[in-house]
Amino acid sequence: MAFIKLTEDVENIQKLDDRPQLSASDLKACFDKAGFDIKTVFNDLIEQLEAHSCATNLGASALGDEYESNNVQGILEELKGASDLLKVTDNITAGEAYGYPEETLTSRLNRIKNAIDDLIIGELPEDFMSLVAKPVTLDEDEWELNQQTNYYEYTITDTTVTQHHYVIINLDLDNQMKIKDIGVESINGGVKIYTTKLPQDDINATMVIQGVTDVTDSITIEEIQDYVDTYI
Repeated sequence: MAFIKLTEDVENIQKLDDRPQLSASDLKACFDKAGFDIKTVFNDLIEQLEAHSCATNLGASALGDEYESNNVQGILEELKGASDLLKVTDNITAGEAYGYPEETLTSRLNRIKNAIDDLIIGELPEDFMSLVAKPVTLDEDEWELNQQTNYYEYTITDTTVTQHHYVIINLDLDNQMKIKDIGVESINGGVKIYTTKLPQDDINATMVIQGVTDVTDSITIEEIQDYVDTYI
């Protein structure tokens, strides 16, 4: 049921004659009428807002082109429908979706992912993971101030390092005392070290480089597709 509008005339007093020919009780009733009518409609509105069907009468913009509801109740039902669809994914068999009746859709997707993972790992070279530790000395005269960041920077040239490597600078206690703070960034062809205060002494450290070899040519999308089509 739609909300009820106030249609009663609440300007009844000004429409009385200048000298109303009314009894005292009738005149009092005229003065009370507008307030009574407003109270009645207001209380009815409260009851309608508290009703379970209220949301159907509350307008709202549709969620998007794929949704139709333009009231709160309809939008809640559309959201619940979308939520229920996500919850029942495990109960949808792959047969219903793609013709594999003995397997749930989620199970099949997981099996495809695991198979692809196994295929990729099987194609990785033995030296896929690398971990190298090198001693380095940070010469106090080689630091340069970056005018944009206001950090002091030190560049270590190392052609074995790329931006995809993970680099750590390890310092013993004595060398930790020589530098206020430190940041490390791997770049193609080396490592950049940052600090906010210019060191006043040479710093001896161990640079640990961890990364992966280039495996972009090890396996192709076509090989993955062939594998899935053949074995999955």
